[in-house]
Amino acid sequence: MPCPLTALPQVCARQLREYRDCDSLEGIRHRFPNGWIAVEIGQAQEEQFESLTQALRNVAEKEDLGIVFFDASHCGEEKPSSRVRKWVEVFPEWIAAGFPSANIWEVASMLLHARLYCGTSLDCRIICMSAGVARINIPVGEKATQSYCELWEHDDVPIEFATDESPEVAIREALEVDLSMLRKHAKGLHSAYFSALAIFLRETGICPRLALGEERSEHQAASAVMHHLHDEWLSDEKSLRKVHKLNRKKNSGSEKRPSRLRKVKSIWS
Repeated sequence: MPCPLTALPQVCARQLREYRDCDSLEGIRHRFPNGWIAVEIGQAQEEQFESLTQALRNVAEKEDLGIVFFDASHCGEEKPSSRVRKWVEVFPEWIAAGFPSANIWEVASMLLHARLYCGTSLDCRIICMSAGVARINIPVGEKATQSYCELWEHDDVPIEFATDESPEVAIREALEVDLSMLRKHAKGLHSAYFSALAIFLRETGICPRLALGEERSEHQAASAVMHHLHDEWLSDEKSLRKVHKLNRKKNSGSEKRPSRLRKVKSIWS
């Protein structure tokens, strides 16, 4: 069963809609209108700093993308991590920025709208997998990332930089992965998660209390309620007999009484 974060775009659609136009994300969109690379540096090692910053700069300049740095280990706190500033200051102002918020919904929205994720956090990668965002991890010796990706990642998507590989080459390869394939894989992960969840609920006898949210207009919602009430009423035999009785009375009365048109004709004749 994939990680529950796989279902984030479906289960938490309302929260993501509320935060997708927040000030922090609007500022990033305005600053990098062609898109951005989301770089998570929470567990990045000091010896990776120079090679990684140079690789990111080369890719960003060639692809005309911005770079947004953040630290996932500080998500949920009042202020973003101060470590981010060290990475941002290496770049020209028009290339890189630190994400100004540590709010988890704002960070998630920033990830879901990125062109590429490059970082050390497995959770952030899973969020990007759920939305079909290109991704590659910075190797920090985390076995969980390798293990999870071997189970649930697409074979054509790189997991992390190889030890003998240039970070720039790896980032370019991650960016070149077919977007339609990434989105198709994301849909497959959604199906795998909800199928496994349904089996679990059925086997344990747990009644699900959370359903996927779907946008409906007020008219559609009211129509659905009316149809439900109508079906319930007609399924009741006593109510159905009353309907038939009323129809019979109406039909018999119309046969006995002459219509208004007949009355008018008789007057003029």
